[in-house]
Amino acid sequence: MTEGVFYESETPRGWDEKDPSNVSPLVVWLSSRDCNVTGKMFEISGGKINLCDGWRHGPSEEVEGRKFEVDEIGGAVNKLVERILPPENVYGSR
Repeated sequence: MTEGVFYESETPRGWDEKDPSNVSPLVVWLSSRDCNVTGKMFEISGGKINLCDGWRHGPSEEVEGRKFEVDEIGGAVNKLVERILPPENVYGSR
């Protein structure tokens, strides 16, 4: 359904940054007892994970190689949460 929308369907040298196996370590970590965050949105593509910050990109962490392993996700997310700005007040609330 989204083939070719976000990137070319042909990938150079067989590498597909949108392959589900690159995202699955984040999904596994989010559903584990080690996950200590709620209400956050992430983008992950291969070896780069991004903690989204409203309608802009927030901080990111990268690992050597092409994708994260499950046991690396928690440390990367904790670093991102420490570096992100606190949320803005919504509709003038304090």
